[in-house]
Amino acid sequence: MPLEFLLDRFDELSATGALLEGLPVAGKRLPLAGLPGSSPALLVAVLARRLPQRLFAVVTATPADAERWLADLQQLVGERAVLYPQREGLGADEPHVEIAGERIETIAALLSGRARVVVTTARASAERTGVPRVLEASRLELATGDRSPVVGLTDVAQRLADMGYERVPGVTEVGQFSVRGGILDVYGFGMAAPARVEWWGDEIVSLRGFDLDTQRSAEPIDRVSVLPIRTGEGWGKRDEGWVRTSLLDLLPADTLLVVDQEAAVEREVERAWADAAHHLDVARRLGEEPSPREELLLDPAAWRARLA
Repeated sequence: MPLEFLLDRFDELSATGALLEGLPVAGKRLPLAGLPGSSPALLVAVLARRLPQRLFAVVTATPADAERWLADLQQLVGERAVLYPQREGLGADEPHVEIAGERIETIAALLSGRARVVVTTARASAERTGVPRVLEASRLELATGDRSPVVGLTDVAQRLADMGYERVPGVTEVGQFSVRGGILDVYGFGMAAPARVEWWGDEIVSLRGFDLDTQRSAEPIDRVSVLPIRTGEGWGKRDEGWVRTSLLDLLPADTLLVVDQEAAVEREVERAWADAAHHLDVARRLGEEPSPREELLLDPAAWRARLA
């Protein structure tokens, strides 16, 4: 059955029309029940179609729940449904490149307006991050015709290394770059495909995509934006002026927030706050100087206030 048909039929339900007319204003909540299986995602997709100017955020209790929501929503609204995953640990630094990259990629999509539905977990919504500051300072933009010492081959290679990219003989996956003569290949988070950049002196003279399997160059592209992987948020790092913020603080004021199984979500936020205290205590016993818990997570009361 075509998905558009499902959306159309769901949209025609009198209950859907009543919900659209009675959507809660800021600070108010509307409990919903009786939606089995994937129907909650279908409802969010219908609302997103009817309210194209609004952003939707779905908060789930666990990563497994978030993955289920994401799979359903991407079938219904496409790639504009994105995931903001929680960190693997309770520290400020994310050691897994894939998770770090996806978090940065999602925030970039959110800040640029490309995301329509953001799916996240209870803990991820409470985590504070320095990613917005890093994006502003470290995003690398390259375009054909650029001619400046700061976009020279040597400088770009060093910047990619500083941003957390791995230098390899040949790029085969995301998070890598390679240099051969005056040509640099890079595959970054936020890029639709890997890019091949060629210099003549300090000027970029060619910018093309390429195939990871054959390594052959593809069609020319106008510009490429490379997002950082490394955020520099180590346990002991205390940069002056460093400000961490939560995902909830980045959402527009008129975001429609969907909390899946609210009681379970609140329990997960409480658990993350308690677990962080233990994690920090262990770090101190090992001689580390971790950041205060309040810099890493919203406390449960502050989380509830932002959810309101």
